[in-house]
Amino acid sequence: MSEPVRRLLELFDALPESEKEAAVLALLRRQESADDVADAAFDTLADELFSGLDAEEGVDAAER
Repeated sequence: MSEPVRRLLELFDALPESEKEAAVLALLRRQESADDVADAAFDTLADELFSGLDAEEGVDAAER
């Protein structure tokens, strides 16, 4: 993984939860237009990302 990608992930991790979903959606929209990504791969990635966000929200809610 390149240094710019690592930095991007660090910045993403530092975002408040409310901003993470917006960032993920923006990235998915950009990737969606790429011709080299199969629909199934895109769907799998989206499912994994949103499952992870849902799990994080569940942990946050349980801690409150």
